Amino acid sequence: MPSPSNPAIHQQSSRSLSRELSERFGVDYSDIFPRLLQILLTAEEMRLLLATPNPTASVAESVGREDRDVAQALYDLYMRGLVFVTGYTDSQPVWNVIDSGRFMDCVLFDPRYDQYGDEFFDLWREFFNREMVVHQPPQHSLRVLPVEEVVRSTRILDIESARAIVHHARRAAVQRCPCRVRERRCDNPLDVCLSFDGLADYVLSRELGREVTKQEAVHILERCEDLGLVHQTINSDQPDVICNCCPCCCSLLRSIISYGIRAASAASRFRPAVDEDLCVHCLVCTEVCHFSAMVDHGGERAFVAQNCFGCGLCAYNCPQEAIKLVDVLPPEHIPAGPGFNPSCLPPAME
Repeated sequence: MPSPSNPAIHQQSSRSLSRELSERFGVDYSDIFPRLLQILLTAEEMRLLLATPNPTASVAESVGREDRDVAQALYDLYMRGLVFVTGYTDSQPVWNVIDSGRFMDCVLFDPRYDQYGDEFFDLWREFFNREMVVHQPPQHSLRVLPVEEVVRSTRILDIESARAIVHHARRAAVQRCPCRVRERRCDNPLDVCLSFDGLADYVLSRELGREVTKQEAVHILERCEDLGLVHQTINSDQPDVICNCCPCCCSLLRSIISYGIRAASAASRFRPAVDEDLCVHCLVCTEVCHFSAMVDHGGERAFVAQNCFGCGLCAYNCPQEAIKLVDVLPPEHIPAGPGFNPSCLPPAME
């Protein structure tokens, strides 16, 4: 990684290159993102990224360097979360950059960047809260998963059951929450982001986390439910991650709650049903609801349906067991197709 201790190491050309590269990441509006690129990359590394998407040989030809040197440099960038393999051509990996949101996660997953200090993370926080949320608001990239213990219906699908996602996974890993790393607004645990299958392969190939058993993964889910965190997964029928999110740090929940961007995350198919005979209006549900769906209305519980994302924390915490979740949307609510699954890994370098 470039040294974080000497900001003067970058030449003037890095500034124009970082502007050009920011456009490749889809953030030409940003004044902050180019500064981050100048911290993360040398001018020569920026030129490599600007030569993508291409296989190794084409990148090498573009920058006038030997294939093997470029292959090693791109592999190093991959291990730092700065470039990805999107496929293979003639047995050569095809390298490319990704969108700025997933790029942010793949950098902040990595504890090795902690050496850059608070100023580095402050820039990421400013980028999200001042620029990205305004110019590039998230749109249903994740979906809320219900706490299934309180689901009354038998129609819960495996792809919307956190425990079923764990059960069906080929492989699972846990890594730290990039949002809490960026925002630093609470003391909730960092190491609770669960990845599966191809995403777990990616996490482990970069040594970002550790492999966990299915039992360990379920224990993490249980711990997060007790802490009042919201389960979220990729909004598709091929989930490969379960995030355990707090409203103060999570990119998507923060977008919803702090900035009113209701489309930032998709709701689950479930909504609370209250047994009025059991409800004593203790208002515990209003205290644990992050979305202002269960509210205190003159000392009594009231439900604001349009605010509900169907997480189930109200039911999970109800001391009278007066609330259950019922399905109110059809299975078609969940779109088909893969999420972000960087399952193409580069060949290991000697």
